[in-house]
Amino acid sequence: MGARRAARARAGLTAPSRRPLALDTEPRVVVVPPDLARALDDDSVARAAYEGLTPGRRREHVRAVESAMRPETRRRRIEQAVAALRG
Repeated sequence: MGARRAARARAGLTAPSRRPLALDTEPRVVVVPPDLARALDDDSVARAAYEGLTPGRRREHVRAVESAMRPETRRRRIEQAVAALRG
């Protein structure tokens, strides 16, 4: 008996269930704020780089912009996002 199986038996646990996995095919949609969208539309290189990102990385850029409290912070974060996307 393997060590893991023996430990489970001592603890009174059964073997892990073997439930089939369901493939998640839902598209990941990230809503881009209008001001970030305008900045990306003005820079084709940044837009192409943004479109090539995973949904999680897109969300990071959007969260950074949306979490800004002041308008000047928001503008600066948009500028930083575009600069980062340009490489």
